[in-house]
Amino acid sequence: MRTALIIAACITSLSLHAQIWEFDLGGLAGSGLRGGNEPGVATPSPATGGELHENFPTDFPSITYNVATRQLRVPIGWGSDNGYVDLTGTYSAWHIHGPVASNPGDDVNDYFTRNSPPLPYTFNVPQDQSTDGSRRTASIDQTFTLTDVMIGGNLYSVDQQVADLKAGRWYINVHSTPTYGAGEIRGQLLYVIPEPQHYAALAGVALLGFAGYRKFRKNAQPA
Repeated sequence: MRTALIIAACITSLSLHAQIWEFDLGGLAGSGLRGGNEPGVATPSPATGGELHENFPTDFPSITYNVATRQLRVPIGWGSDNGYVDLTGTYSAWHIHGPVASNPGDDVNDYFTRNSPPLPYTFNVPQDQSTDGSRRTASIDQTFTLTDVMIGGNLYSVDQQVADLKAGRWYINVHSTPTYGAGEIRGQLLYVIPEPQHYAALAGVALLGFAGYRKFRKNAQPA
């Protein structure tokens, strides 16, 4: 009985890990939130941002989606207080936009070149870390619970949202005034495929634990 419980616990551990998806940010100019990731901008902003996990790994996780709870957690920042480059203007808004248009044969690189409206969720105001209230350097750690929403009079179900999120059809945009009202820095949400080595390591730990338990049982048997 106890053997079955240990095996079940190991399987549960692997299953729970598979329910947490991780995401990176990227685009036309590279990783993170960048001015060069904004398509069709004549003079991209030099500002940068990205995941808080990159510069504060012990304080923040990566961008993650929990399959079981339908929650998307977005801990991001921009500007010098977060290890990046300040916005050139005064912060005005940030959004998750999507889904970008998809055509047959597209891959994620095609999505970098397309725009879409903000998703109909509530976006909290970032913490201001500037000295003048401009939020040129700021951070936010917000968790969204995905729900069925309406876009253009059409139902955008949670299942379709999750599929689009995983496919790379959503992106984060940070807007500022006066120059970059349409978006100063941007980063596409890119699903991180779990490395086989990681699952192998978890399975190895589980097997070692089971082997240790068997050895303990054998030694504990009366002579």
